Amino acid sequence: MLAEYESPSIRELVRQCDVLDYTYEPKKWIGDWKNDAADKFIRELNSEKIKQEHKFSVNLTPMLEMENLYPYMLDELKRLLDVKRRMLYLKDAKVINYLSEIGPDIDIPSLNLGEYPAIEATCFAVLSMLIEQKNLIERPKMPTKQDRSYKIGVR
Repeated sequence: MLAEYESPSIRELVRQCDVLDYTYEPKKWIGDWKNDAADKFIRELNSEKIKQEHKFSVNLTPMLEMENLYPYMLDELKRLLDVKRRMLYLKDAKVINYLSEIGPDIDIPSLNLGEYPAIEATCFAVLSMLIEQKNLIERPKMPTKQDRSYKIGVR
């Protein structure tokens, strides 16, 4: 389920995320937690809450550290939206309109963080979930029986 909300105001975005937090109860929120204005407002929001209530927080995505963020995001979205093996459905989503604005005349590697926030937000959420899912699948399972053949320093 994708909920879309746009606002030029950081305070309004954070407040809406806090409302959606109670509506959908997501496992976590993904984004740029280095934003000072957002961080200040999140702390303000959380200070108003009763101690027993869930505190709102934003988790950093490693994608923010990437040099070529847009080529990666757009390639992944294209792969996920491919009609032959569709893994993501964005019917009537605003982000589809933003994707259509990026034509062949746009120099994708030169796009900077913040130029298409709806695309970025969608990618941060969807791609982070896929990465997390992949890590869970590839992580070796914990043994159900103790391996008594293991010896320290012996391979």
